[in-house]
Formats: sequence, structure tokens, C-alpha cells
Amino acid sequence: MKPNLHLHPTMRFSCTMCGKCCKNWSITFSEEEKMKLEQTNWTEIFPDLQGKTLWEPVRGPRGREWRFKLQDNDACPFLGEKNECRIHGRFGPHAKPLTCQMFPFSFANTPEGVFAGIRFNCPGVLKGDGGPLSDDPRELVHLWKDFLRQSPPPNYESRVRIGRKGRIEWPDLLAIEGALQRILGEASLPFPKRLLVALRLVETLEGARMEAIQGERLTQLLELVVPEFLREEGEKPLERSRLGLAEKSLFHQYLGILYLREYISYFHKPRAERMRIRFRAYGNGFRFLFQRGVMPMTGYAAPVSLHDVWGQPGLPDDPGCAALLERFFVWKLFAKATFSRLFFNLPYTHGVCFLATTYAALCWYAKASALSRKAAKVELEDLERAVYYVDITLSGARKLSFYHLLVIRSLSRPTVAARLVRLFAGGA
Repeated sequence: MKPNLHLHPTMRFSCTMCGKCCKNWSITFSEEEKMKLEQTNWTEIFPDLQGKTLWEPVRGPRGREWRFKLQDNDACPFLGEKNECRIHGRFGPHAKPLTCQMFPFSFANTPEGVFAGIRFNCPGVLKGDGGPLSDDPRELVHLWKDFLRQSPPPNYESRVRIGRKGRIEWPDLLAIEGALQRILGEASLPFPKRLLVALRLVETLEGARMEAIQGERLTQLLELVVPEFLREEGEKPLERSRLGLAEKSLFHQYLGILYLREYISYFHKPRAERMRIRFRAYGNGFRFLFQRGVMPMTGYAAPVSLHDVWGQPGLPDDPGCAALLERFFVWKLFAKATFSRLFFNLPYTHGVCFLATTYAALCWYAKASALSRKAAKVELEDLERAVYYVDITLSGARKLSFYHLLVIRSLSRPTVAARLVRLFAGGA
């Protein structure tokens, strides 16, 4: 049966042939896919692969799996000189392992159908170029069917938690999500104010008796309060807030969680080097906690002083930055990947707060990018670098530790998230 696949109308993607998705990643595939690859004599087709180990076994969530063995340049052995996939070029896109076909897409299987998401750690997504994916969804439908056959995703619960106790049906959740998307798309307000309105709506819903506000009543409530919240926020000055010591420490640790020195995948490196990377990670965590030290950042122009980042000017209020932030947050909401069992069992409202907290992290990493370039102010290219950088960790967030989960849960509250938004909206 054809899946009921939902695509956001503004979602765009066009591959830029940068090759970044084929480098520094642990690209895994199944035993069945490995047997399919073995049917081809690759060394005969590509003589440069002679004598090279092309794949190696690895323990995966479903038992034994395989991954492409990264070469000396940390790239997949099938990556060509022009950043083209040689499997794709020779036999077409469906000859590649499903992991390769999936990037940069994700799927959320809900009672209301399948919702497609997209990852921003892909330059083709980051720029927002290409035609709308909704214009021709046939390839994504085919991809979803293949994904379902090989790796069925976990289903969401039939009723979704709102706050600590309330639960709502999926049509009501989609109504709330629609209201949040309308708020985030309100071009008459600076983007930080849009986030503050979204957080105010979330806080209102958390304090309501949701079992008494469902269906038509919920729709009427949203139609009543959203315009009023937008009007009131538009009339207020955007004042900078301060963080308490505990909140500041938690945010510093969240910045440390997002920090990438050696991308997420380092499993192909020798055991001794893997241990060194892990020990360095512990030391980096303390540096971020106390905001002391000079840190190299993957993809940044130069190492940055953590303490000096706070002295940089904030994000400019220009259309390019606002458009990128709007795409990032609206598409993340639509992908439904920051709540329920797919994201540490967070309630939906806490997942929205987590996204708002991520705005503060994006601002900090954009300031770090400007500092690494020795630039006088933050520009769109700095925000693009920050979004790309942060989304690498967000896309693999299910692999975070229990301690990291505690940090995320502690920050995922409306009042804390609002203070962080105000802190960085004030040019922190």
C-alpha cells in the first residue's frame, strides 16, 4: 500500500556534489546489502581499489552489520575524484546501500502518516536551493518503502504527552504544530520574538487541562491566543535577560555536547587513537563547563578562545539569517524528531523548548565562527557554519549518554529556554 507521505511545502534539496557525506562517517549496511555488493568485481571496474579493504564488520543495533572502511583520507573507498559516488555512477542510485540513499532524509512513522525530515549537515539543504521536494515525491516514496522493509522505524504512541501529565490525540498535536509554524513564519517580528511567542504558547498549553481542550475547542483556543500573543510580543521591547549559575553551567555543558573535534565517527581509527579522542573529550567537557581554553573546531577558520566568544556581537537582524533560522526550526518541528520515544521520551512541549534552547547554541557557535575569522561582526556565512556544525550532533542525538540526557532535560523548560533566547537576542 502506498504510504501516506507528508512533505513540508517549503522543503528543498539539491545535491551539490561536495562529498562531505562520504567522509568522516561510519557508513553501515546490512549483511544482505554486503552480499549484493560482493556480486560485483569492484577491483576490475576500479583498478585503484586493488589490495584495499572495502568494508569491515561492525556490531550494530540489529546484530552484525558492515561499514565501508574509510581510507587514509577518511573517505569512503567508492568516492571518486570529483566527489561522485562510483557505485551510483556505474549502477544507479538504488545500487548503493540504503544508508547512502537515505542521506539527508529521515522518516517519522506516526498514526497520521509518514513525515519526512531533512538534515542540515548537508550543504545542499543548508543553502535551501533546488526545487520543492513536494513537487515530485515519487523518489522519496520509493525510498520510504525500502527503508520500511529493511529497518522499520519505531512508531510513535497513539496519544502524545503534553507537559508532564497531559496527553492529546495526533490531530490535536498537528493543530498545535501548525500554530507553532505560523508563529515561526511571522515575518513582521524578529526571529527571537517569534521563538518567545512559541514558548509562551507552549507554557500556556502545559498549564492547561488538555483533556478538556481537544478537537474544535483546541482549534478555537489557538485561533484566539496566537494573534494576541503575536501582537503583545510585537509591542514589547526585546530585553536581554540573565541566567542563574546553574542554568549557565547547564548551557555551557550543552555547548560542550555539541562540540565536534573529530566528527561523530572515529571508529575506523586505531584503538589507541580512539582512546586518546575519548580522553580529550572529557577534558573538553571541563573546558566548556568553565568556558576556559582555546579550542579547535572542525570546519572553522582557526581555534577560538571560549571566553572571548561571549564578547562578540550577536546575530544581525537581516533577512538571510531570519530565513535560515525559519527553515531550520520549521523543518525540525515538521520532522517530529525531538520528542517521544525517538528523542529520550521528552513530552512534545519539552521538545519545542529544546529547539528554542538550540537557538542560543546556534548563536554562540555563529559568534565563534566570526571570532575564528577575526571578523568584526557575525554574518550569514557564520550562521550557516553554526547550523551545519550543530546539526551533525543533533542528527545523531540518540547516541548521547545518560548524563547528556540530564543536561538536555534540565534545559528543556519554557522559562529557561525563554531566558536563553532573550540572552542571545540581546547580543550576548
